[in-house]
Amino acid sequence: MARSSITKAYNKIQELSWEPTFVTPVQKYPTDYKFTKAPKKEPLKQVMQSYFPMQEEKDNRSMGAMDGALRGNMFRQTQPRWMEWMKLFLGIIPFPEISAARAMPLLTTVVPNPELHNGLALQMIDEVRHSTIQMHLKRFYMKNYIDPAGFDTTEKSFDRCYAGTIGRQFAEGFTTGDAITAANIYLQIVAETAFTNTLFVAMPSCPQYSSRSNPTSPATSAMAMPRF
Repeated sequence: MARSSITKAYNKIQELSWEPTFVTPVQKYPTDYKFTKAPKKEPLKQVMQSYFPMQEEKDNRSMGAMDGALRGNMFRQTQPRWMEWMKLFLGIIPFPEISAARAMPLLTTVVPNPELHNGLALQMIDEVRHSTIQMHLKRFYMKNYIDPAGFDTTEKSFDRCYAGTIGRQFAEGFTTGDAITAANIYLQIVAETAFTNTLFVAMPSCPQYSSRSNPTSPATSAMAMPRF
């Protein structure tokens, strides 16, 4: 996208933000934190120039990886113990992703900055993307793996096992209590940075090391959980 086009689109988007003058807004989700309005900056220009093309490319790679795995018969080469873990994990993780998406409107109601509102809206869309990819991967496994049992009951089984209860309690904290504490500190700082980033980096590594320790075993990392 040309620089002039980015500037024009950016200025147009600014018109979407407005503050009512005929009524005093009431905070639906109050917070104990105090904010001072800062001068407007232009991070959205960078978002428009690089974020959307990047997300499109990651979607293409994600769908391409699934198609390549199917054509390469990788579902017959993956260790069953890895797939059993995926049944559990994929039954839990879409709910935290959707809870993260629901948390973004909490922040938009308390943070007085249109630029941040745009960023939060994009994160909300991105979290929905994550859950959609994960749900699609469950369906992909169910249709193509030799043992679909478990992938087809994850939503029903979510609240019937201890692991699902832990996942639900973890995710419900994103939308509970003070908006800043829940959606910013707990979700964005603690959950995203300290937990999920570590988890998604470690998950593909585990089957790789397992495969290296036993050279005769199939490549267990063939269809590791994609995080995009």
